[in-house]
Amino acid sequence: CNGMSDVQRAQMDQPTKVWSVQLYGEEKYGSIFGKCKKQTGRVRWNLWDSTSYKTSVPYTSDSEGYACFKIPSLLRTNRGSLLAFAEARTPNCSDFARTDLVVKRSTD
Repeated sequence: CNGMSDVQRAQMDQPTKVWSVQLYGEEKYGSIFGKCKKQTGRVRWNLWDSTSYKTSVPYTSDSEGYACFKIPSLLRTNRGSLLAFAEARTPNCSDFARTDLVVKRSTD
């Protein structure tokens, strides 16, 4: 649509031990005619530096009797506790699946 080649290349300038990749599709937009109806995709690299403190992942898919957890939120109370909220869905991740609001609390 806008003259870009089929293959785009990128190089990461900094080495890292912790990373993840996020892939998603979308329709391509042209600079003159708007949508050109061709499928394209994007890759997002997430990089993290290592830390000296403990970390945790409060919710993971296919655990605790739920298919997935969506819309996570984290709150810190005035006393320093952390509250992790999420929508827990079962039997699948559909918007129409049974949805429970779940919370986990950390005081350390």
